[in-house]
Amino acid sequence: MPHPLFPDLELISVPRRSIQGLDLDIQQFLVQHGIPSGVSLNAHAYDPALIRTFCAINPPVLIRRGKQQYTIVGSGQRIAWIDQIYDPDEDVPALLLAGPRIPIIVKLQVLACELVLPPAMHRTRRGTAARLFDLSTALEAAGTRILNSGRGDQTGAFAGATGFSRDAIAGRRS
Repeated sequence: MPHPLFPDLELISVPRRSIQGLDLDIQQFLVQHGIPSGVSLNAHAYDPALIRTFCAINPPVLIRRGKQQYTIVGSGQRIAWIDQIYDPDEDVPALLLAGPRIPIIVKLQVLACELVLPPAMHRTRRGTAARLFDLSTALEAAGTRILNSGRGDQTGAFAGATGFSRDAIAGRRS
C-alpha cells in the first residue's frame, strides 16, 4: 500500500503560457514565514542551455487549476527561469500532482523537497566555493558551457553568477 502522503505524480509537458504562477496555499505559507519566492540565482549569467537542462531534470511540480491552466507547487524560484528560457507556446516539462484535491500537507512536502533537502545534501563546507569554481572551470575546459561570460575574468564571472565572494573562490576565509 502506498504511503498516504506520497503524492501521485505524472510527467507531462505543458505550454509555458498555461503556467499561471505560484499555488495560492504555497504563496500564503511563504509570506507567512518570510520565505522569499523569488530567484536568488542570476540566471542571465548562465548559459541558457544549462538552465534549460536544469529545468528538464528538475521539472516544476504543477497542480491543474482548470482546463489547461496550472500553478506551481514549490518555492516559485523556477518561475523566472521558465519565463526566461521558454517561449509562451513552447512546452515545459513538468510533474503534475494528480488528484481532484491536493491536501496542503502534500504541497508543503513538495516545498520541503525543494528547499530543505538540496541544501542538506550539498551542505556548504570550507572550500566549497573553490571546489565548485574548479569544477566549473574543468567542465568549461571539457566543452560544457556554464557561464555566459567570455574569456575575461572567470573568477569575477563565477562570483557574480553564484554569489560566492572572490576570497571564498580563492579558498581564503572571508
